[in-house]
Amino acid sequence: MLAKPLDPKEIVTVQELAISNMLEIEASRELLLEKVIIKEDEFIAMYM
Repeated sequence: MLAKPLDPKEIVTVQELAISNMLEIEASRELLLEKVIIKEDEFIAMYM
């Protein structure tokens, strides 16, 4: 079976992928803080 050519409309750039990941992390952070599962300083400490 031959590989199917990629559709240029479905290809994302590294920048688009980075922005998507950043938005997902921010949404997760907000949910964790809203539900008081983690505190802001604990979240920051995880990424420092």
